[in-house]
Amino acid sequence: MIQQNMRSIKKLSAELLKEAIWSCCKVQPKTTTHSLFSSRRSGSTMLMEAIASNYEILPMGQPFASYSASSMQLKQMLAFLQPHGHIIYPDQEASKHMLHYFDLLLKGELIVGAPWRCWHHSFRRSSSRVALKILAAKAVMEKLASHSGGSVVYSTRHPIPQSLSLMRNHWGLTVQAYLGNIKFIERELSQKQYDLCMDIVKNTSLLRKYVLNWVLENLMAIRAMSKHPEWLYLDYERCVLYPEESLQKLQQHLQLHDFEKMLAAIQKPSRSTRNASTSVTREKIATSDQAYLVNRWRKDISLDDELKAMQILEVFEIDLYRYGEDLPICNV
Repeated sequence: MIQQNMRSIKKLSAELLKEAIWSCCKVQPKTTTHSLFSSRRSGSTMLMEAIASNYEILPMGQPFASYSASSMQLKQMLAFLQPHGHIIYPDQEASKHMLHYFDLLLKGELIVGAPWRCWHHSFRRSSSRVALKILAAKAVMEKLASHSGGSVVYSTRHPIPQSLSLMRNHWGLTVQAYLGNIKFIERELSQKQYDLCMDIVKNTSLLRKYVLNWVLENLMAIRAMSKHPEWLYLDYERCVLYPEESLQKLQQHLQLHDFEKMLAAIQKPSRSTRNASTSVTREKIATSDQAYLVNRWRKDISLDDELKAMQILEVFEIDLYRYGEDLPICNV
């Protein structure tokens, strides 16, 4: 009990310290907004660190993630939070509160998940741009993008290595956030797709459950991308294999200027990689072994496992990744 109380006090003290430091940060009026939508273990931290290497940008990580939210942040989020953490088809009242919270972030009136070590080069005392990394609200990507009027970047990673990484780190599934949402089921799933979901949840391998998780998390975002050619799509695989080409697209889309710093940031292990990847993976990043980083996962599963996993995408008419291919075909 004493240890638990001490952990709670330590956590609260850390929150108060960060909030006090962030209260001293200033975001200039008429701030430019950049939103990066992605998934866990998909290279989003790598991309955000590249974006944040431009000094005028204030990066905020996962402002819609309830599991990592501070007490002050949760007070703002309670009016629109949904079961299992992901935001999917909020009703009119919840949408109003969600967009109000989003406005606070865009204006810098509420700062969350930003660098707080004021002695470190990543700390931003004053910023003219805000960049948000959003993982738990891809289903409302269009609504948030329309409201902010800012630039949008959407990033994915092949569903199998992403799933294997989540499994290795024992990170949970978010399937029930989607299958427990009546509007999502009625508006996004055919009867065949729903039946497959139920079968996978009840009767299949863990890998297929996680690949279904990838599908449900990204389904609405992939469909939205096809309607918005003004948004930028980047895949983890090409960012690793062709970093200069990928960063040139990112630089042009967001009108960034410090390309060399961006390139240096993307070529070293990101913060999440240091915390959640194997030592071998960290070594391969440091030695620029790109092929290992992209297709190492094939040594961990059989061709039959791959085929069964990728058949899930076929049922959902997702043609972005295909059986036997390491790279997406980029038709979003």
